[in-house]
Amino acid sequence: YGIDMEPYPGGLNITPDSPAKDYGVSLGSAYNSSINSVTRPSNAGWDIGAYEYIEDGLEDYPVYVYPNPCKVFRGENSITFSGSLSSGDVIEIYDINGKLLHISGNVSEATYQWNVSEIPSGIYFFVVKSADGEKKTSGKIAVIR
Repeated sequence: YGIDMEPYPGGLNITPDSPAKDYGVSLGSAYNSSINSVTRPSNAGWDIGAYEYIEDGLEDYPVYVYPNPCKVFRGENSITFSGSLSSGDVIEIYDINGKLLHISGNVSEATYQWNVSEIPSGIYFFVVKSADGEKKTSGKIAVIR
């Protein structure tokens, strides 16, 4: 059925083959995190239900992205990445077509800011990679002008 009781006893965890994966709708910025503290959406779209699907191994690397959505018309000109960032990590940002728009270089602190003052409205995807090039986590960002 695409649900599993582990690792969240008492709740329903989305599995990779779940029909609820990526078929939910945005409930607004007040619900940008799931009950398991995963930034929504963590994949191609929101997951239906209280939990957001997490790729195996990525749950140990939570990266918080805020503000998301970034409302440039309100003076929000940068997006901050924080959480499990460590020295040597690299943040790559792609547009909806998969074109690489920005690469952070080696992150040297626990937070990183991406300046979006010249970025058009749209949906963007980020991938955080460790110094050895292995994917740590990924997610989606919205920029609104």
